[in-house]
Amino acid sequence: MNKQKIHSRILFSFLVLVSFALRIYRLNQGLWYDEILTLEKFLRLPWNEIIISLPLPNNHILYSLLARLCIVVFGEKEWSVRLPSFMIGGFTPAIAYLVLRKRFSEFSAFFSGLFLALNFWMVWFSQDARGYSGMVLFTLLSQIFFLKWMEQRKARTAMYYLVCSVFACWFHLYSVFVILAQAAFGFFKWLWRRRAQSALIFLLPMLSLFFASLLYVPGALDLFSYIGKEGRDLGGRWLDLNFLQEVFKLCAGSHLLWTALVCFSLAVLGFSRIYKDASEIFWIYLLSVVLLIVFTATLRVFIYARFLAFLIPVFALALALGIEGFSHALFSANIRLKRLAIGFLLIAVSLSLLISLNRYYRLGKQGLKDAAMYIQANYPLARVISLGLARNEFLHYYPRAQPVYGQVQLDPSDISGKLVVASHPWSWAPWNQDMLERFCKKEMVWESAGYDENVVYLYNCLKSGVDFGAK
Repeated sequence: MNKQKIHSRILFSFLVLVSFALRIYRLNQGLWYDEILTLEKFLRLPWNEIIISLPLPNNHILYSLLARLCIVVFGEKEWSVRLPSFMIGGFTPAIAYLVLRKRFSEFSAFFSGLFLALNFWMVWFSQDARGYSGMVLFTLLSQIFFLKWMEQRKARTAMYYLVCSVFACWFHLYSVFVILAQAAFGFFKWLWRRRAQSALIFLLPMLSLFFASLLYVPGALDLFSYIGKEGRDLGGRWLDLNFLQEVFKLCAGSHLLWTALVCFSLAVLGFSRIYKDASEIFWIYLLSVVLLIVFTATLRVFIYARFLAFLIPVFALALALGIEGFSHALFSANIRLKRLAIGFLLIAVSLSLLISLNRYYRLGKQGLKDAAMYIQANYPLARVISLGLARNEFLHYYPRAQPVYGQVQLDPSDISGKLVVASHPWSWAPWNQDMLERFCKKEMVWESAGYDENVVYLYNCLKSGVDFGAK
């Protein structure tokens, strides 16, 4: 075995160890809203019903099947329902290093993998009972095998591409936008050079979409019904400046906007390198984003930054390339200063990622379990109202709570002598929010490392008749 192979294996093993070490810590933390919804609506269903049940897009079918298997083998626990994501996410940084080093430098490939290992959203997805970790890994592999097939046209490569593309779509429906972008790119390339290109360049992605769609056919009518009704009514995130900021923070792996913007500025240089050395990657990812946004804007369905999670690997690559390119542009004539600049930037980016990762470990995803444990320890006999979007999900940890829809206007008598656990303030009627602030004491707040709407509030309304807002 030559030194290069030994070196690559050492780097691969290092990324595997670091990645799994960061993801096993707090793997058993409390489930958050989407995980509880997935568990109770899908993972407890019989095998055949998991495949055909699509009343809402939370059923990431392939993930649900794998998680159901883990529940059968290990029992229903927080860590067991997350085990497929943990395994996939743990290997993703090292696999990214292996596939990227064949097209880019060893330096950029390794640090792309390291940034993926340290990105707190990647850790979140690796500890999430949902299909995002599968989406990230298999869309990346789909891209790599698609480009490799365009260059070599080998049947084996085409088979690898089909498998990865279908798996990506089965893990998360929005992976379809990446495959559609590949088909669109192939079609335009075929039109541009019809004599030199085979129609297979766009027919192969279309074939993968056909196979992927077979798993969604049984539940397609329910899904279309949801998109047309509840999907539009749900008060989620829309296309605005706040959404753009969250996409930056998602890709950069930082909860701080200014850090994300600095990383984005460096990544812009890296994207120029990607455009120069592998323009196909640049255009396919750009088309993926455009198609997803057009779909969202046209149908007016809700959108979250995490729907664009497939961008994280290419952003990590662009960031590594950008650090290398920025340092070279400043100190091209002085190798020592260039190396110092690269080292400084790598340390700075890594520290910023570790700061956000530490915050994730400290705050967690959503404090529904913590709220239930706090009430059980301090108010074991109290009557409890669960208010807002997560009203039913809180019952997973505190079955005795009374779920109340956030838009139902409550009277002071309804909350008097009770505790109120609430989250997702946008789902409350304004009257309810005002009443809670006036007649109840905000006793505890469990913050979230994710979106602000995941914050859980505990209002103490046990002292009836007291107007805390009165002067």
